[in-house]
Amino acid sequence: MTSHYRREAVARPVPNCPICGTQAREVQTKYGLRNSCCGLWSWDRHDLVDAGTHKARNDAHASFDRIWKSRLMPRGDAYKALAEELNLTRDQCHMKLMDRETALRVPVAVAAIIERSRRNEA
Repeated sequence: MTSHYRREAVARPVPNCPICGTQAREVQTKYGLRNSCCGLWSWDRHDLVDAGTHKARNDAHASFDRIWKSRLMPRGDAYKALAEELNLTRDQCHMKLMDRETALRVPVAVAAIIERSRRNEA
């Protein structure tokens, strides 16, 4: 099964830890490539972040996925609407790239997108 999250393989360097400055430890898991150091971690060689950021990203994804899984709009259109609502470019609008503050804004943005879409249907 091909994941809709992977556009193409990108050769990224192993990230350095923002706390201690050393290169993160890298482990291949059944879920993908995991990097970790000093209690921070990431997947697929993205920047290391803390548990609070991971939780905010997961919550953001759960909120966002309601838009396209409910067929309110196609997935690509949903990402475009979210990017516009958050004042991000489409390429910046990936949960795994968001900092905690941006990810925490996603549920409010999603509610605005849903409300606007329903108003346009009426």
